[in-house]
Amino acid sequence: MQSVARFEFTRPQLVLLIPGLVLLAGIALWFVNNINEPKETAAADLPTKIQLHALQMTESLPRYPEITDLDLEETLNGEPFVVNFFASWCRGCKEEHPNLLAFHEANRSTILGLAYNDQAEAAAKYLDENDSPYLAVSIDQANVNAESFGVKGLPETYIVLSDGTLFHRTVGPLTDERFSIFLDKWSQAKSLN
Repeated sequence: MQSVARFEFTRPQLVLLIPGLVLLAGIALWFVNNINEPKETAAADLPTKIQLHALQMTESLPRYPEITDLDLEETLNGEPFVVNFFASWCRGCKEEHPNLLAFHEANRSTILGLAYNDQAEAAAKYLDENDSPYLAVSIDQANVNAESFGVKGLPETYIVLSDGTLFHRTVGPLTDERFSIFLDKWSQAKSLN
């Protein structure tokens, strides 16, 4: 009979092996939970209404129409609208920007932009360099709107019915499948009015 060789770990090897395995398991778990799949949030998962007056609690961006300058009821005329949280430092915001511009071309007067945790001049420079898809854009002063909408990170885009009911939320850049889902939800929101 042939004997089977046994391999035994020494104490220093175990001290290195066990934390290494725990670290690898943690990394694997993180990747499983953060795979770049479209994240769709049903209307039932959202706060039911936002406070439209909070959109007036914003600071201006140099050279751009400000949300506080709008009479939202008159401007939106009972139609749904889009609120996009962005920042000049946000990589995902840069990825979705061409799609926001295309959406703006097809749906004038519908996107309000809120710069989140950004400086007014930096946000304005970002829009100067990339064009603005926004009907009006402002800095979210003290993150009042981010709290009202329940923003977790950037970018986030919301479809809001004219009465302030949150209809749809897109977490992450509006690209690929996320953008297709967003466009479908936009069509549904338009058909409700």
